[in-house]
Amino acid sequence: MAIISFKKTASRYRKELLESIIPFWEKNCVDRKYGGYYTFLDREGTIYDTDKYIWMQWRIVYEFATLAMSKIKPEKKQDWLEIAEKGYDFLDGWDKKYGGIFYFKDVLERPHIELQWNMKLWWVHNEALIATLLGYSLTKDKKLLELFNKIDKCSLFAGVFSNIV
Repeated sequence: MAIISFKKTASRYRKELLESIIPFWEKNCVDRKYGGYYTFLDREGTIYDTDKYIWMQWRIVYEFATLAMSKIKPEKKQDWLEIAEKGYDFLDGWDKKYGGIFYFKDVLERPHIELQWNMKLWWVHNEALIATLLGYSLTKDKKLLELFNKIDKCSLFAGVFSNIV
């Protein structure tokens, strides 16, 4: 039975992440016309669907915010922060009538086609809570803190985190 070296595996994963995965998303995911991120990409980075699920948009925000906060590649901090900020600028999937974040947003303002697109699911709010806190930690932008508090009031644990921030 072969013993797998943790250090070798971690080194291989780090190399793949920094030399392949992150550069791929940096190059291909930002939607410069409508904002947010493309997530339906083939291996070459060609867009095959322009749908934007809000939870995935928030996840990309916090992925790049986490990278910007890390010390992995200090020279990339500003680039990663700018990519994260593209998501903050886009993410307004807020239900103005009832509160909460929609599962899906059509950038062309077309009506929701599938039932679940109009839903407000718990993990979308969790992704947003994490992303807004990371963004606030990086930028000290009061709008992100206000958005965090707004989302927190409509989340699964409504109000639980308000007293710690």
